[in-house]
Amino acid sequence: GEEGREAAAAPGTPLRAVAAAEEAQRQLDELPQQVRGSPHVQAYYGAFKLVLAEQQVATDESWVALAEQTDAIVDQAVREFSINPLNIEASIRQQLLPLYFMALKPLGMGMDSVQALVEQVVQIVRAGTRKR
Repeated sequence: GEEGREAAAAPGTPLRAVAAAEEAQRQLDELPQQVRGSPHVQAYYGAFKLVLAEQQVATDESWVALAEQTDAIVDQAVREFSINPLNIEASIRQQLLPLYFMALKPLGMGMDSVQALVEQVVQIVRAGTRKR
């Protein structure tokens, strides 16, 4: 009937869910082996790919190292300022800005890209700290 056709076109249909799962799996397959063990490192690495050009990140080992460094910085900030989420975010921003600036400068990327990347990480941290 009519509603059958509408249901098929509606977002959230099983078909779309399957496609999303396949896409997630494809992205996981593209992850370097080193980041697969840690959901946080994976998330930061994913953020790099999201903000930066895919090919720049995919081929370079140093992005894995940067994701691991990001994880260490976030971890320390979360432990140090666990009572105050705003302090966590301020500490993360303060430490990541110079780190990402140095990483992106050779790619010819400026402060706007650096800040976009830092914000992406802060969003991930926000989502993560709520779950703790």
